[in-house]
Amino acid sequence: MVNVARVLLLFKQYGQNMVYTLARSAQQSLKGASQQERVEARKTLGGLLVMHGLAAGALGLPMVTTLLAAASMLGGDDDEPWDAQIALQNVLADTFGQKPAEVMAHGLSRLTPWDISGRVGLDRLIFPDIQEGLEGQRLGESAMAAALGPVAGIGINALKGLQDMSEGRYLRGLEGMMPTALRAPLKAWRYREEGVRDKSGIVVQDEVDAAELLGQAAGFSPSSVRNSFEGKSAIIQHDRALQARRSTLVEQFAMAAMAGDEEGKADARADVAQFNEKNPGRRILPLQLAQSVRMRTKRIEQAQEGVYLPAKRRDALEAGRFAVGG
Repeated sequence: MVNVARVLLLFKQYGQNMVYTLARSAQQSLKGASQQERVEARKTLGGLLVMHGLAAGALGLPMVTTLLAAASMLGGDDDEPWDAQIALQNVLADTFGQKPAEVMAHGLSRLTPWDISGRVGLDRLIFPDIQEGLEGQRLGESAMAAALGPVAGIGINALKGLQDMSEGRYLRGLEGMMPTALRAPLKAWRYREEGVRDKSGIVVQDEVDAAELLGQAAGFSPSSVRNSFEGKSAIIQHDRALQARRSTLVEQFAMAAMAGDEEGKADARADVAQFNEKNPGRRILPLQLAQSVRMRTKRIEQAQEGVYLPAKRRDALEAGRFAVGG
């Protein structure tokens, strides 16, 4: 078991050692055997935090993103989702301007074409830097794979690369299957040929300049690309949270209506009214609630073999005839 852990956690020793150094310095700064030891420990701890703050910004300091995540859970509600980290970045941008705010959040490297905040941030000691532009489940999967280190990532990257190739994204698939030393130049080539696009083909950034391409080929993410993906992710995250809440409320009303639960319908209407008040641009109209009930009822009534298909697509039911008893 020890040997397996050593292989899986290959190249994770830096993170483990840094966690120990920070924890030990903090402990010695308070409970050192002598005044001199406590002073030295405070200097060491302060120096580490200041240097990493300059290199990775406020969001790269230990526990900052964790505390912001906790604040997000406490500060918002379902009808008005609120992300403390995004709110902080927006406040900084509104106060100081976009570029100074970016530097405060992610460090001095954002003044250059090459971003290093994801590599040196102390918030990445356990869960290191991951691919830009991921959200939801894929974000969690990527974080877990990164936490296990490059050995566990070999098989995961190979499978993802094969999937991309099977969907026609050959260059991206080949890139994903390569080791880091080859993946970075391939990504730089892709950026040069087609700009920065997400997997659906939407252009995130039209062009990447020569200095940033050179840095990407060497393994450093372009600062402008990182910033573009961070903005895109913030927008998508907020939109998905609101749409998920909207869908939940529509479903809540439909389930109550189909069950004949008048009290449940009244509660759902009250929740819908509250949502509409806070999000007038995404109002749920009475007609939409009625349509949802009709469609759900129709799907249940017209389902065959446990599957609902519109009349023009029911020829597909033939494929499951082996599971139907005679």
